[in-house]
Amino acid sequence: MDFLKKYYPKRIFDRYGITSEDNYIDMLNKVGKMRGALGKGGEIDYDRVYTIILTDIRNKQLGGLSFDRLEPVSIRE
Repeated sequence: MDFLKKYYPKRIFDRYGITSEDNYIDMLNKVGKMRGALGKGGEIDYDRVYTIILTDIRNKQLGGLSFDRLEPVSIRE
């Protein structure tokens, strides 16, 4: 989630309402409440939240994402 927040902030805001001020637990809680991933006593079922996020990524619900990041290369002559 931190990677998505850093590189794709608009997409996770549009999909889940997550902002740059949200910490990791807040992000998971927002997704859980929004998508109904609640367990006993109304507590967030984090396993379901992770499954939801991974399914959204696989089904391109967040658009095309790239998890590859290239390191800067300096060319010396």
